[in-house]
Amino acid sequence: MDTEKRSYISLPKMFMADLEKNYQLEHGLIVKQLNAFINEGYMQAYFRDWGNVTGCKILKNYESEDSKAMGFVRFATGEEADKAEMAGPHFIGGDLAVVRRVVSPKVALVSDRMWG
Repeated sequence: MDTEKRSYISLPKMFMADLEKNYQLEHGLIVKQLNAFINEGYMQAYFRDWGNVTGCKILKNYESEDSKAMGFVRFATGEEADKAEMAGPHFIGGDLAVVRRVVSPKVALVSDRMWG
């Protein structure tokens, strides 16, 4: 499990290619306005139709009154993330979710840094 904090960058696709020349990137989606009862397994299964989901995380704000959650879905390739974004609108758990394409610089795991 990677415990490093990630940075998610949303920018036009034409700039993603330039960014990828200098950095190894992971491709995914930020998903907003999620039903607070959605879990990571449900969201991973939902997005599996568009590609190989390699990671999924849901963040819930228990102090907020709107009871909405936000999630991150990571795909094996940029093409899979593009397909998932373009397949919208996405109704996840009965609610319309806001989906935005993002990239994230790859983060080395602690064990990777220890061994090489």
